[in-house]
Amino acid sequence: MHLIATATVFLGTAASAQQPAAPVPPPDIFLASLDITRGTPRVGAPMNFTDRPGYDNQPSFTSDGRAVLFTSVRADAQADIYRYDIAAKRATRVTATAPESEYSATAIEGGRAIPSCAWSVTPLSDYGGFRSMEARQR
Repeated sequence: MHLIATATVFLGTAASAQQPAAPVPPPDIFLASLDITRGTPRVGAPMNFTDRPGYDNQPSFTSDGRAVLFTSVRADAQADIYRYDIAAKRATRVTATAPESEYSATAIEGGRAIPSCAWSVTPLSDYGGFRSMEARQR
């Protein structure tokens, strides 16, 4: 069984008003094994599979548990859905829909579709829609 966690660092406000606040690092996603023996959970060493500059957040396992869907903002400043293949240890882009951005992907219909929340800079175009996952991305 796998365990997933999103790590975001929050800085306290106890610093002096004269001290500039340190920038908050972008969130990363960690994956770890989870074993429960006789009711006692054991968490394996976490692996940061999004260890790169930028926003990586909102992880969700695929229904077969072989991959993790997540939102990522890369150099193009576009929020899109990515799929991390756990066995291959590789992330691939699932959506590329500029100027819209996708968030909060969750695999449904046996992994054939991904409902996501989308946002656009164009008026009246906010929607929540389904994005097809092609079989080659499974």
